[in-house]
Amino acid sequence: MMFRISFLLVFGIVGFCHISAQVDTVLKRVWNVGYPVSSVFNQGGDELFITGARGFEVYAGEGEFQILDARQSSPLFWKGDTLVSGSGEWYKFFNESPYEDFQHWRHHIFSSTQTFTEGWLDSNQLLVCDGARLYEFELVPTDSRWLHDCSVRGFQWVDDVLIANSYSGVWVDSVWLANPPKFNDGAILQLQDTIFSMGQYVVKWPVGQPEDRVILQYPQKLMMPDYTTASPLARARKDGVVWHDELYWYSFTGFGVYRSGEFKAYSDLNVLHVVEVENELILLTRGQGVHRFNGESFEKLDLPEGVNYFDVAKPASGPWLFATDHGLCIWRENGRRIEFLGMEDGLPSSIVCSILPDEWGTYWVSTFAGVVRYDLANGLLEHHAPLVEFNRFSKGTGPNGELAFGSTDGIHAFQPKPPSIAMASPAGLVWWVGFGAFLVIAMSSLWLLQSRRKLNRQVQHSTLRVAELEREAFQARIRELIYEDIDGISVNGIAEKFEMSRRTFYRKCTEYDLRPGVVIREIRIQTALKAMERDGISMAEAAKRVGYSPNHLRRLLDEEKPSVQET
Repeated sequence: MMFRISFLLVFGIVGFCHISAQVDTVLKRVWNVGYPVSSVFNQGGDELFITGARGFEVYAGEGEFQILDARQSSPLFWKGDTLVSGSGEWYKFFNESPYEDFQHWRHHIFSSTQTFTEGWLDSNQLLVCDGARLYEFELVPTDSRWLHDCSVRGFQWVDDVLIANSYSGVWVDSVWLANPPKFNDGAILQLQDTIFSMGQYVVKWPVGQPEDRVILQYPQKLMMPDYTTASPLARARKDGVVWHDELYWYSFTGFGVYRSGEFKAYSDLNVLHVVEVENELILLTRGQGVHRFNGESFEKLDLPEGVNYFDVAKPASGPWLFATDHGLCIWRENGRRIEFLGMEDGLPSSIVCSILPDEWGTYWVSTFAGVVRYDLANGLLEHHAPLVEFNRFSKGTGPNGELAFGSTDGIHAFQPKPPSIAMASPAGLVWWVGFGAFLVIAMSSLWLLQSRRKLNRQVQHSTLRVAELEREAFQARIRELIYEDIDGISVNGIAEKFEMSRRTFYRKCTEYDLRPGVVIREIRIQTALKAMERDGISMAEAAKRVGYSPNHLRRLLDEEKPSVQET
């Protein structure tokens, strides 16, 4: 049977996440077979097998799978040298999860708690199954990576020593600090010879002497107004920036300076992040716009409110770039023009976390689903670290000049190479060789124009593929949930599994042109027919298996008889 291989952002994709310290894992494409797939594996040798809604199948090459056993739909796993079904019996007999050997795919690639299996196409390419789809990855040489399995927020190298705030604690020179408690989610700052770890707690210690750390007391008057009801993290998070040899603090309750051992407030803005730009501090807020501070007064920039701003970059000339929860915001201050780029423009996610420039004038932008390289003149250039969830306010420069971003799975670093689209000006050539230079310029301009058009077509194609893959993944998950509880599932039950209200779920289905009630009925009818044909059971027993009464199943079979025969 033929199946479709769906490409996912194939132009310029360079993955950075990996399953070991020696290789990166590049997401090449998604194999969408059109029905839930339970597992993928190699049964010794080179043959590749899957289990799923159609049974136990072997990959026959050239885009085809051949059914070996239509009754074996549960996932299969290796237990030593024995192939064992991954149904509930596994837990009963072995008292352990069959997915244990494949936990490196959790968070490393998919940023989820799904369970995964893997099968190899060759020594460098493999398929990974998340219980619904197959993903093809290629292993390539890696660059730098730190703090695997940790959700990293603020970090900085001080004298080549990595100091990082993580949900697992504060990391200093290969050691987790035992005190303060484990959660700190702010920046790591250096003020002269003192290190500050910001977050739920403000901790400071002399450079190189973390054992002498102390916790600074934060005045309760600067906490959130609803201190008694707000969550501990919301009411206590404190961050900061070093500017003009002073520590400026900010939080959900305001902005100020830490001076002479005291936290002093200058404003009650709900500040998410502060960045120095052109010798001013830019205050990025939660829904209150963007403000600049020159040390004495505040000025509100002409940017929309109601947007959460997470980071900012200002080129020497040209527009500003803002990381927001509405996408990548491009703001031209003089012309007062604002543009938001999102998934429809090729971004892997509309939640943009951080921005770092490179030496070629392009910008590396982290998101909730990977990193993109963006050029203001040519648009989107490259996709990196596909499907990795990066953290807001988490960026830095590595010890060897790498551009580094904190994610839910450690720090990913990139060594930028020259972009694929040339950006050198040919003006000097005109002066140098006259007519010959004119020909060079004309040819270069034509090539650049063609390259840009091609790139734009690729971006548009990738955007459409992402939307299509989202629909297919949504549909595959619905079918998977139906197969898991075929005799008791309902539309309300599926909505609950998606953590949506019934109304929201139906709206989502309408958006994707799906009718979940029809899908439930079709799968139940097909399952009942297969059970009667394959196992020779009665209609009453088949109806019981799929949650119908015999009369109801008989009536549905009569109604669906033409479509069933076509199927």
